[in-house]
Amino acid sequence: SAEYMGTHMASSQPPPFVAAAAVVGVANQPLYFSAFDRTRPALDFQFLIHTSLDAVLERETLSPNKFLGLLLTTADHSVFGYISSTRIKFIVVVSTTAAPSADQLQTMGDGLRRIHEAYTAAVCNPFYKGGPIESPKLKGAVQFVAQNMPPW
Repeated sequence: SAEYMGTHMASSQPPPFVAAAAVVGVANQPLYFSAFDRTRPALDFQFLIHTSLDAVLERETLSPNKFLGLLLTTADHSVFGYISSTRIKFIVVVSTTAAPSADQLQTMGDGLRRIHEAYTAAVCNPFYKGGPIESPKLKGAVQFVAQNMPPW
């Protein structure tokens, strides 16, 4: 789908705070991806999300929490993660490298939990047959988190 692959468009507006979000399966297969920052190719964010999976693997064995916090920082972006008890990964890329406060981390964790809940509803649908998820509820939850995440 066009949303999955993303597009590259020039814009005079600053990029959105939430640049991209993804749900990644147990075998690191992409289940859902959406890029909100149209100033860069979606493939850049897919690569960044894939790169962050090493940090997920490292953190999941060290942390009893599902919210893994900050996974990776690049020159322009920070990547946050959350993992379910069934090892499904939820990743959000934001357009900042500033260190988040405790309240901002809490907000990010709440946003990732919201995406996890929508994912659970999508895969519990008897018509879901596995593979990439095209659930309107999941898409809506991801868009809600992206639009309502306050920048820091």
